[in-house]
Formats: sequence, C-alpha cells, structure tokens
Amino acid sequence: MPSYFSRQAYFNDTVMLTLTHGHANTWTPDVIHAFQQQLNELQQHLTEPNAPWRVLIITGAGERYFSAGADLDQLAQQSHIARQASHAAFAEVLQQLLQFPLPTIAAINGYALGWGLDWALACDVCIAETPARLGYPEITHGLTPYFAPALLARRVSPIWQQRLMVSGQTISSQMAQQIGLIEERVESGCAKIAALSLAQEWRQGAPQLQRQLKQHLLNTMPAFQLLLNTLPESPPEAEKGLQAYQQRMAPWWRDTDD
Repeated sequence: MPSYFSRQAYFNDTVMLTLTHGHANTWTPDVIHAFQQQLNELQQHLTEPNAPWRVLIITGAGERYFSAGADLDQLAQQSHIARQASHAAFAEVLQQLLQFPLPTIAAINGYALGWGLDWALACDVCIAETPARLGYPEITHGLTPYFAPALLARRVSPIWQQRLMVSGQTISSQMAQQIGLIEERVESGCAKIAALSLAQEWRQGAPQLQRQLKQHLLNTMPAFQLLLNTLPESPPEAEKGLQAYQQRMAPWWRDTDD
C-alpha cells in the first residue's frame, strides 16, 4: 500500500503527520486505513515507560490544500451501501483522533473542506493560515455532513452550525476565527511553525494529567458512529450530485424535487 502520510519528529517528543494524497489531500478507504495505522503505532508507544511523544500535529502537503475532504470521484463510483461503509470507517478514525491521548493540533495550511474540516476539528486546537478557507460543501453534492453537528457544537453557535451545514458555503480563516471555529490565524506558510510553538508550550505540562483532563472533557461528546443513523440523507440527490461532480457541472435539483 502506498504511504499516504509522512511522519516527522520535532524536539524528540512532538510528531507531525502530513497527509500526502493527490493534489488536494483527499480521503479514500485506503487513506483512512493508513491514518488509523499511524495513530495505532503512536498509541502503542504511549504504553511504554518514558513514552517519547507529547504532542501530535496534523497538516496537509503543499500550499493550497489542508484536505479537500472525501475523494468524490471515488464516492461517485460506490453504491449507497458502500458509501455508508466509507462513512463508517471515517467515523471510526475520527473518533480515534478525537480521543487520542496526546494534545493534538491541526495546522491548516489551505482549504479544509468536508471530511478535511472534520479531520481538523477533531483536534484540540486549530491554527489556520490567512488564505485558508473552511466549510462543509457536502450539501451542494446531495451528501450529508454526518460529523459536523458534533464537531461544530464544540466551537460555534447553533446559527453558525446551521449556516455551515445547510448553505454549503466556505468561509475565510478570518471569519472562522471570529466565530470560534479556529483558535488562531497566522500568515501564509506559518501554520506549522505556530503549531510547533504551541507544542513547546504544552510540553511544560504534566503528561499524565494532560491526558486525564482531556479524556474527562471529551466524555460528553456523542459517538460519531451514532450520527450515521440520526441525520437525514437523500440517496437520489446524492446520486445526482455525485454524477454532476464527475461531469464537473452544477447539479440540477428540480427533477429530484418533483
């Protein structure tokens, strides 16, 4: 299997995982599996005496995309049941990241869309560069942003939760900071530097207590797997939206409404 993530160590105790899939850093079942393997390997080290890792940073390769989300071309080739299986697999790895014992930082170096934004919001802190844009465009493809309700509820008001999920619009990093979607905004090319700087500050804390406090604060979060069965979906619109995406056209919804 190709390597979809590069791993770098800083200060001997901070690890950075960089997503390197295609030009837009998209997610497929293979990418999901690769990220899960990375988390499993890191978590195994945490059981060792004098565990080496203190902070986890995630980011995307290149300058334009942190992650554009799910690979829609691949989703378009899947049946509704297969798409649900992909969502379930991503839910599992998202849950693992959210509950990862170490403090986690998303260094958002470009567009963070759909599953890409989910990936960032599952971290404890989000730092975005000025040119970055963030959003849930799923609705424009007839898809349900299954994990957005739980992740957005941690950060933004109900009005903004609705706006981001129902409109499908993307917002600037400046607006994202204003509404509380991200914690910090930095100049272009500086997200990784800012993340490493924050990691140095976190390294001053007692590691066992940090992990216990994090787990305590996450106990009220719903399981992502449950969200797959509670949010509405429209398979006919998903088929139409994904078909239009493959043709690089805007979907024509009127036939679906009739």
